Amino acid sequence: MTNCPDDIKTLLSKLVDGEITPDERGRVDAHVIECAPCREMLDLFRKNETLLSNALGSEAFGNAVIESVVRSIRHEGPPEADPVEESPLEWLRARAWIPLSAAAVLLVGLLVLVISQSGEVRELRRAFEAARGAQDDLLRSALAHRTQQDSIIRDMKVALATRGVDAAYVADEGLMVKAGFDARDFAHFEVFRRGEKDVDFTKINTARGEERLRNPEYCDRSAKAGQLYWYKFRAVRANGEAVESAPIQMRAPLADELSPEQSVKIHCFDLAVTGDVGIFLLERVVEGRAVVEKFVVKIGEPVGGPVDVQGVRVNFTTGLTLGRVEEALETMALSYAEPVLDGQGRPIVETLKSGQRVPVTRQHEVPLSIRTNLRATFRTDAGKTAELFKGSWLRVKAK
Repeated sequence: MTNCPDDIKTLLSKLVDGEITPDERGRVDAHVIECAPCREMLDLFRKNETLLSNALGSEAFGNAVIESVVRSIRHEGPPEADPVEESPLEWLRARAWIPLSAAAVLLVGLLVLVISQSGEVRELRRAFEAARGAQDDLLRSALAHRTQQDSIIRDMKVALATRGVDAAYVADEGLMVKAGFDARDFAHFEVFRRGEKDVDFTKINTARGEERLRNPEYCDRSAKAGQLYWYKFRAVRANGEAVESAPIQMRAPLADELSPEQSVKIHCFDLAVTGDVGIFLLERVVEGRAVVEKFVVKIGEPVGGPVDVQGVRVNFTTGLTLGRVEEALETMALSYAEPVLDGQGRPIVETLKSGQRVPVTRQHEVPLSIRTNLRATFRTDAGKTAELFKGSWLRVKAK
């Protein structure tokens, strides 16, 4: 030890702590190769450093850490002593402060653990706060996106209602007309009507004291049979702003005419003479919506029947039974209009309220034979017969 440099112990400690410079490392390496006591001291420093690192890196705290380090120190037996010369290692072991140093090492380790735990807690708290802030930002973004999406959907609904027809059909008590506005987006609704000879639309939802409608639908019970009408809705917001739907055209049926709600429309899609079978598309109007179902019918079988369509029971019963399929000469009525003339052979002109002058016409229908086609003949429940050519349709009263 007397031949060792004065700063060798400091350099050995710096080497173990990883704080030594390259030049100092060269001096230490050259010295410990020739000096056995300093090599032993370096080994001891490294073992103590390993024990402390293992204790600090363990998941166990408190007494478990202390006992582990103490057991490791106690298991370190004293090396063989040189009988001739006292080595630096022996000098250190002979001193009473060595146990105190071990305790100091443990205390420092525990302090490091506590500080490390406090730092980890702070890091966890900061991470938690950051995550909560990110979650709040995500929630605000989602709410903003939902609000924007709802606004877009409302605008689309308004656009559809102002550009196209939503629903118009014949009900038992009159003409039922609906618009595509969402009742939740508006304070109230008004409905207007214009007839064929009317100049302007007139509000009609005041006829029965219904000054403000809660929903965009109205049943016009005053419509006259056979007359053509145009309807439109005005949707009014709470701030007074209003938008109007596109005109909805409807013709009131005649007294003996079947309405779509009260009838089944039978379209003859295909017929096969060789197989005595027919394919029919049956259509019914349910709450203003057309529902179509395909039926494959053989000779002697009824046409239609109850069917579940999208979870709704729809009755397509027609009261018809397929009697036969055959070839026949199909005739078709040709419809045309000609002007009505006065006694002097001049067209009669009618002046509307708007001032527009239109010619008075008379409608004609004449039969016209066009081709040979396949024809289906049906028997009704009342014992009568009905005919339907391929590609044509007829309407029967719903059962």
